[in-house]
Amino acid sequence: MVSVPIRSSSAVPRNLEIKVRVADLAPARATATRLGARPAGVEVQVDRYYELEGESRLKLRTVPGRPAELIRYRRPECDAVRTSDYEVTPVRDADARRCL
Repeated sequence: MVSVPIRSSSAVPRNLEIKVRVADLAPARATATRLGARPAGVEVQVDRYYELEGESRLKLRTVPGRPAELIRYRRPECDAVRTSDYEVTPVRDADARRCL
């Protein structure tokens, strides 16, 4: 999966997500390297998803050593290239999630 923030004319940020199957990673890595991509490291995160109606989604993201984030986004459920509008709200107490 490739997920890239894109510029939007609206005040709400927009994300572009593309999911593809790759039979052999070596050529894909070679192409990415040729285009200037470099390993940035591994980030451990936990996303807890909450059910909402329609195309709205809500997740609580925790990353060790960083403040938690509540992320609300809207996107259609499909297998193709898809965009989503999203909002990020910092959460001081991630353990308060049991109140959601």
